[in-house]
Amino acid sequence: MVSIQKNKTAWIMPGGGAQAVYTAGVCRALCDMDAPLPDIIVASSGSCGTAFYYAARQWNVFETIWCDILSSKRFANPLRFWKLGDIDYLVDDVCKKQSPLDMDAVYVSPIVIHVAVTNARTGAIKFFSNKDDVDLWEVMRATKSSAVFAGLFKAKTVIIGKNHYFDTRLSSRAGASIYHAIACGANKVIVLDSYHPKNSILDGETVSQLWLYTRSKQFRMQQTKTREALQRFIIPSDVVILYLSPKKPLSIAAWNNSRKKLLHSFEQGYQETKHNKDIISFIHL
Repeated sequence: MVSIQKNKTAWIMPGGGAQAVYTAGVCRALCDMDAPLPDIIVASSGSCGTAFYYAARQWNVFETIWCDILSSKRFANPLRFWKLGDIDYLVDDVCKKQSPLDMDAVYVSPIVIHVAVTNARTGAIKFFSNKDDVDLWEVMRATKSSAVFAGLFKAKTVIIGKNHYFDTRLSSRAGASIYHAIACGANKVIVLDSYHPKNSILDGETVSQLWLYTRSKQFRMQQTKTREALQRFIIPSDVVILYLSPKKPLSIAAWNNSRKKLLHSFEQGYQETKHNKDIISFIHL
């Protein structure tokens, strides 16, 4: 058995739809505070792009992409309820053309980036890495392809290898990513989360459970098994975790892309991080 090196720092960057703009603000603040590069980033859903641009040292574009480009109705339109977000436009137009992501730099980054997706047939969570022989553009497309945002009536899936993948609540939230980071040897973990219990009038967990009944029995059983395993998981005593999450509800909903609200939420993430007295001591432990 190959032993996993310990004493690694991991950043967890979960999803949250448009609310992941808060995570981008947190990440930009950490850059401005000269936070050391993490050894590992585990990203998912809405924060995958932020993680990739960070690894490529292109964090100067965070605000432009999130608050200017993605505020366009071409990307997200609440009146297009059957497909709130156009993920193909985001990947193929925004990230490849309008604000080109240096994907080659992501592949060779010293940071090992793990991206969470869900197997569309089995319901199992899978983590792809920038060190794998895999097309990271398609990994990005898969982790952003949730049923709610990318195809309400027909969930968009992305083929990677021989399997179909997309995004689910389990793969986009922090729990599975924290578990994975610790399994990869991280003992210092910073969670750049956009979740606040009052962020939405809808109970995301209830909606997720209802959606599961549209999937196969195998899919539901695997998702339930994973959820229960995460609920039982106890953080090891030698692992320290710092949660950076909104101190007050965000002004933006997960499905909204109002430029004003995106800017406000980005700035909230930035300012709450810059004024967090625990961060400096933590990142230099």
